[in-house]
Order: sequence, then C-alpha cells, then structure tokens
Amino acid sequence: MSWKDGWRERAIAQIEFTCDRCGRCCTRPEVIDILVEDIYRLGRHFHTKFTQTVREYAVPHRNDSRRMMFKESRPCRFYKDGCKIYSARPIVCRMAPFLAAPRPNHDIELMSNREYTDDEIFEGLMSSSGLTRHEVVRWLRYIGAWEDGNNDWHEQTG
Repeated sequence: MSWKDGWRERAIAQIEFTCDRCGRCCTRPEVIDILVEDIYRLGRHFHTKFTQTVREYAVPHRNDSRRMMFKESRPCRFYKDGCKIYSARPIVCRMAPFLAAPRPNHDIELMSNREYTDDEIFEGLMSSSGLTRHEVVRWLRYIGAWEDGNNDWHEQTG
C-alpha cells in the first residue's frame, strides 16, 4: 500500500473538511468525470437503464475517450440552488474538493495536527463520501493518489 507524494495529506484534508454547500465545486469545473458506478447510481435515481442514462448524461471524456464525463458541467446541470441529485451524485463530487481532481501544485495546510492511520483515513473517506472501501480505493487509483498490487488488503476487506 502506498500513497503517492502529497496525496495522504489531501486525503486527511478531505476527511477534516466540512462542506457548506456553497456550489463552487459544482459551478467551476470544466469537466466532471463520471465512472461506471456513477452511471448505475444515476440510472437508479432516475429509473433509467444504463444505456439511456449514458445517452442522456454522458459524453466521452475530452482527455481520454475510454473515460466519460458529464455532458454539461459548467455549471453542473444538476446544481440549481443546491445539488438536485445529492444522494446519487458522482464519486468525483463526493470526493470534492481535495480528492476530486489531479493535485494542484501547492501543498495542503491541514486543519489539525492529528495523526491518522491509513485505516482511519479510509474509514473517514468512506464515511464522508458514502462509498464502499472498494470504491474509495478505485477512485484513489483513478486520480493517481494510491498505488498497490492487486492483492491489497484494502480491496480484500472492502
């Protein structure tokens, strides 16, 4: 198990962060990544089949055609005086602001000096995002924050 440089601090900042639902994360990004899990979650929310959900809400990602992104993201089509799909929001939204995108070129100033174990970080990310351990690990790999082998214990226990 291994955090890539600077990402452990960003994960701690994420679990210490309290969202005030100001909408900045929802109105500024040019790209909102969506994963297969997000498509299924949105489909359940809107009572639509996978292919219909993809057609309605997704387009190929501008940086990698093997990935997807929301059709409308500036502002997000679901943000109008608050998130209209909060319970079904994509993983990237659940991990905003500190684990939502590739790491900016500045250090994170932590709110506390508390020491966290990796278990506590993963538990905190799961609790704050409503995701499973598997989804958290998959997202951290997706953004390049976490490296491990296929036999990582986080995957096996999630």
